[in-house]
Amino acid sequence: MLSAVQISDSLLTSVLPLIRDDEEIVVIHSDLFALGFNRCIEYVDGVMLFLESLLDRGKTIVIPSFTFSFSKTKMFNIESSPFETG
Repeated sequence: MLSAVQISDSLLTSVLPLIRDDEEIVVIHSDLFALGFNRCIEYVDGVMLFLESLLDRGKTIVIPSFTFSFSKTKMFNIESSPFETG
């Protein structure tokens, strides 16, 4: 099993080449569990280290969260509608 630091390093190695130095905002798809790592505390800690590393590099992180049911109901309440992603 990989450690949190190894997971963070792996994510950074994969993502950093995709981010230009002058880009301030990084949008990250919210399905981080689809990256193929085991769902465990080391993975969660590794993702947090990865995100902190991006923040330390001066990046603003955007992780979208929304509901698919809006297209069916046309109703959304920011306080009570459940999120289905993010």
